[in-house]
Amino acid sequence: MAKNPVESIARSYFESKQVVDHYFMESHRVGLWQSESRLFQSSLQKNDRILDLGCGTGRIAFGLENLGYTSVSGADYSSGMVAVAKQIAESLGSKLSFIEADARCLPWSDGEFDGVIFGFNGFFMIPGHEERLKALKEIHRVLKPGCHFIFTGHDRELSNQRDHWQNKEAAPPTGGVQQGGDTEFGDVVSKTELGTMYIHSTSTEFVELMLLDHGFENVETWLRSELGNESALVRNFSDECRFWTASKMGN
Repeated sequence: MAKNPVESIARSYFESKQVVDHYFMESHRVGLWQSESRLFQSSLQKNDRILDLGCGTGRIAFGLENLGYTSVSGADYSSGMVAVAKQIAESLGSKLSFIEADARCLPWSDGEFDGVIFGFNGFFMIPGHEERLKALKEIHRVLKPGCHFIFTGHDRELSNQRDHWQNKEAAPPTGGVQQGGDTEFGDVVSKTELGTMYIHSTSTEFVELMLLDHGFENVETWLRSELGNESALVRNFSDECRFWTASKMGN
């Protein structure tokens, strides 16, 4: 696990009681997005075994259960998020399971899942390119061949971000990693009402190459607005993001 100030910022944010309470209130008020529902149902079968990484307090996992998915496991490295998700499951009589686990070191055997979801930009809230690659390799490992990894991220090529990143000095021309220090090109560490948070913003070209270089194929991507006409609740909860799907190579 990386030991740097950004790692501490990222972890402290999601362990904060204020943030956990916010996720509980907002995520269950908002529920599953129209875009998520459409993409999940087109990529995953109702009896698939699905892993919801960075599950938070269970917004996606409970949404999948409501859609009729019968085998969903949630995992998050925030003990506070997992504790709340378990409480909700118990109160609902839900059969969902939630555990505390880091995406970079998953406790499941090879090929256990028919689908892995990393929603709400969670993959890009792992600080450091090499650390994200550790998570990607673990996701690849626990997926069955031919099965889907579905995730979202901020796209720095969008009009509302493009000018900002183009004006950054020493921007790598390929959208890759800037070496040295605790941050990389594309990193955003910002102060919010809930605390200081970290997220990485990247390019479509870089994400596609990363997936293809690490055992995935059939890479597809859409903006959220291309998948569904989200409600004001969803748009206020999360700004525009990009969805990605890719399948693990093999038969």
